[in-house]
Amino acid sequence: MALQSSGAISLSDIKTELGSSANDFRTLHAAAGFSTPDSISEFYGYSAVTYTEFQVEVFQDLGTLCAGEPGEPVVVYSRAYSTVVRADTLYADTSGTLYNGGNNYHKNSNGNGHRVNERGVVGTEEVCD
Repeated sequence: MALQSSGAISLSDIKTELGSSANDFRTLHAAAGFSTPDSISEFYGYSAVTYTEFQVEVFQDLGTLCAGEPGEPVVVYSRAYSTVVRADTLYADTSGTLYNGGNNYHKNSNGNGHRVNERGVVGTEEVCD
């Protein structure tokens, strides 16, 4: 989760965001990808989490997906992948808002479908015959 955009930021907050045990501000500042001079203000709104944006096709049923008909294009974000992958969590934006998949089918890179639930969790791949 991103650091706050105003107010006091502690070294402990920065260490938690970076997942670091370092106690030296220079080390933390460099780990975040910032250059010198070191400034704590650079950490306002900072997030160590990166998201990959990609577009998927959404279908109400597997039969429509497997028939090769076009689905509804939707842009989603993942912290780990650039396609729909089982057990991944999808997000609606880069601020960590969970994507509501509505239990619909989402086409993966193999042309098969995964149901994605209302919390953005990708289910098991269902193969088109």
